[in-house]
Amino acid sequence: MATSEQIESPATINISKIGTEDWNSVPTDLEQQSFSQSSSFGFRSVDKENEIISAELITSTNTRITRYDPEREDIVEETITSTEEISFRINQNSELLEVYSNKDDNGEVINRLGQTIDRVTISDLNIYLEDIVEQLKSHEVDFEISALRINNISPEPNTNGNCYLNTHTDSVAEKLISEYEDDVTYLCIEISLDSEEATIGFYRSGSVRIFSNVNEDEKLFSIVRAAISGVNQHA
Repeated sequence: MATSEQIESPATINISKIGTEDWNSVPTDLEQQSFSQSSSFGFRSVDKENEIISAELITSTNTRITRYDPEREDIVEETITSTEEISFRINQNSELLEVYSNKDDNGEVINRLGQTIDRVTISDLNIYLEDIVEQLKSHEVDFEISALRINNISPEPNTNGNCYLNTHTDSVAEKLISEYEDDVTYLCIEISLDSEEATIGFYRSGSVRIFSNVNEDEKLFSIVRAAISGVNQHA
């Protein structure tokens, strides 16, 4: 399993706000809750470099099944233990938690961190996607907006609905984002890197999906983190 510093595209990143009164104790808290065969969860590969804390959450689940045993010629019950590894990363400076998995796993990490880290607070990162566009511009990223989703749109009186729009010019896309700012829940953005292009989906909830498989992962992830951090700082 790759650590959070080795995550490669394509990937799903669920981002939340995180805070604590004592950042210095966080690595120790995680290490003291290390995973073992007798526990239902624990952490491993805990690492701190500068202001970045990375680790993996390991969860263990026991499931009872019934099956036919041909040797006994009878139905038997068995307990099967399954484990799951979820990588995550905490940036102390931006106070952002990145979980590299789906929404359910994101909730699991948040729950377990709340049980393990003393006086920690974790909350949703509800961002205005117009601010993502502005952050990308401020970092001089070469990008185009290819699609967006608007909820609660009312093009005519007595009409209401959600729509997904493919956009072919940034001016039209930015006009729609500005007009429906509160209701834009998703942006699909094409980013030009040095030698390739990447497709990224930004969600109002703070989730990010990197759809492309690219070679310039480090640069791509830096762009995403800079955009989200900038929005978070100005929230």
